[in-house]
This record gives sequence, C-alpha cells and structure tokens, in this order.
Amino acid sequence: MFYAIGTALSLYVAILLLKNVQETPHRVLLGLLLLWAMRFGLYWFKSSEWLSLAPALVVIDQNLFFLDGPLIWLYVQVVNQKKILRWKTLLHFIPFVLALLHSLQLLWEVSPQQLLATYQRISQNIGTGNYSLSLYEVLFIGAIMLSLMAYGWFSLRELSRYHQHIQSQLSNIEQVRLQWLRRLLVGWMLFLAIPILIFFINYLFGFGRFVLFQQILNTSLIIFVGMVGYFGGNQQYITLPPVHSPQFNESNSSPKTPKEKYQKSGLTIEQIEAMHEVFVEKINTEKWYLQEDLTLTELAQLLEIKPNILSQVINTATQDNFYDFVNRFRVEAVKQLLPHSRESVLQIAYQCGFKSKSTFNACFKKFTGYTPTQYRNSKNALK
Repeated sequence: MFYAIGTALSLYVAILLLKNVQETPHRVLLGLLLLWAMRFGLYWFKSSEWLSLAPALVVIDQNLFFLDGPLIWLYVQVVNQKKILRWKTLLHFIPFVLALLHSLQLLWEVSPQQLLATYQRISQNIGTGNYSLSLYEVLFIGAIMLSLMAYGWFSLRELSRYHQHIQSQLSNIEQVRLQWLRRLLVGWMLFLAIPILIFFINYLFGFGRFVLFQQILNTSLIIFVGMVGYFGGNQQYITLPPVHSPQFNESNSSPKTPKEKYQKSGLTIEQIEAMHEVFVEKINTEKWYLQEDLTLTELAQLLEIKPNILSQVINTATQDNFYDFVNRFRVEAVKQLLPHSRESVLQIAYQCGFKSKSTFNACFKKFTGYTPTQYRNSKNALK
C-alpha cells in the first residue's frame, strides 16, 4: 500500500504537469516525477508475488538514486536560464551509468533463479534484523547519500544566484522567488541526514534496523512528491535579461563590491552621484515606483539610459540592488500616507506599488525598523 501511494501520487502530479509541459522547467520536473513513479513502482513490484516474472529488476531500482540529484540541480539551472543542452551536462549522469553497468554485469553472471533466491533471503534477514552489510554495500549507499547531499548543496547555491538575479532585475519577486524550492532542498538534506545517521549507527553497532532506514527515506520521498506537485505545478517562470551587475561570478561565489563589479566602466564617482540625484528626482516626480511590476529594463527606458548604467548607478550610489532601490520609494510613499489615511495598511501598500502583504511587511520592517502598524501608531500618538 505504501509503495502504491507513492506511485499513484507521482503519476498524478506528472499528469498535472503535462498541461504546462511546453515550459522547460516543467519538463525537468516531469522527468523527476516519472523517475519517482518508476522507483515506487519497482518497490511495489519487488514486494509482490509477481517478482518471479522479472527477478532482474531487484538490482535496478537502487541505481535510480543517482538521478535525483542531477535532475533537481538541472531544474534550478533551467529556472535560472542556464543552458543545459551541452556535453558537460552528461557528465552528471556518469555515476548512474557506472552503477547501471555494474548491475548489468551482475545480471550476466548470475542466473535469474539465483538472483531471486538471494534477494528473498536478504529481505528475510533484513526484516528480522539478522543481516550485515558488506563493505561494497556500505560504499554504494554512502555514494548515493553523498551524491544526494552534494547536489542539494549545489542546487541551494544556484538558487542564491537566481535570487540575486531576480533582485537585480525586478521590483516584485513574490511569484518567482522559489522559496518553496529552497525549503524543499533544506528539508531534503535534513531528511537525508536522519537515515544516514541511522544507517551508520546500525552498521557500527549492529542494531540491524535497516527497514527503518528505508521507511524514513521513502516517507521523505512521498513528502517531496507532494511538495513538487503543489508548488512546482503552480510555479510561474519569467524570461529575464542577462544579469547586468552580478553579485557572484560563475567561478567564485564570493560577493563583489561595486568598485570590483564596475572596474571597467568609464563613469567616475562624481558622475554616478550626479546621475543618482537626477534619477531620484525623476522617480519621485513621475512616481514610476507605483507600477507594481516595474523592472530594471523598463525603468531604464523611462530614464532614457542603458540598463547596465542604471544598475551601476544604483549599486554604487546606494549599495542596493534594484529590488531594494524601488521598494525604498514605495516604503517612503506608504510612510507619507499612513498617519493621514483611514484606509487599511494593506490597501495603502497596494496603492504604493506593493503586490503582496509579505513583501510589503518585510520591506517596511527592513527600511524603517518598525512594523507598519507600529509606525502608524507612533505617528498618531504625536498628533
């Protein structure tokens, strides 16, 4: 029943994604969900009486774990508009190919009847706690866990770059910030840490509770399937222009100062400060920040300047990214209205260009040190 639920849920979510399969990120998610459906299906088949019809499948399913990490990492890469159709991408699938070749070699050397008898004996011993793993099995499981943890970390790092990318281009990021994926990856690594700990404690001290190890891992996978289906299926994707002022370069994840980022620019500090004053005056006069989906490119067009120059002026003169730069104007507009308006705080926020309550509250607290309600009450008390 447990494996049937996992198979059905994975297939159901995959079917839901088919309606948006034209989007490349959804194609990668679809591949991941089909992988999980295949894994749960193999688990279900191995636990059934039909296993005798195809005993070769008992050595295939564990190899699939070498595909989870690369597919999740590729999904983040695609969302961040990185090219994945290149030969280097294939290198990430080498561990899976090597593991599969080893399984095929085993199938060549052992008859189906011997394979089935060995699997049934091992399953019985694991269930009773009388099975000891060989060194090869320990290394194999360790390699799987290392792969999953490493790709989880790589994906989190790529998400950080993506987050900086959208903050350098957009003034509203609520619908595209992929916070759900960050939580998924953190949860992924935490859930993996638990069975890894149980596994190696079992190996060192001989408790033999390998069934618990597998149950925790499979339960975490079902949770991930549900999260991917709910959040990934509704995720919005946008096409962003190239990063004009990256905080990170591709070879080094250390943050750069504005001086380092724009060392090839011909603008002097005096020119940048003068341009900043002009830009701020125009933005306050025209109130362009009221456009809730204002982008760097759109604001640059309004100011009749190139986007990379605008980005340099913002980063150098204010130390802000585009997201913070625009939302400071919005917060100032809210501050002007709060003490004098009878409308709700949220209504005022929407009037001033904010698109969501969570973004507004976070920005207001960040730039003023107060919640909107605290600020309004303090100003009213002074009247």
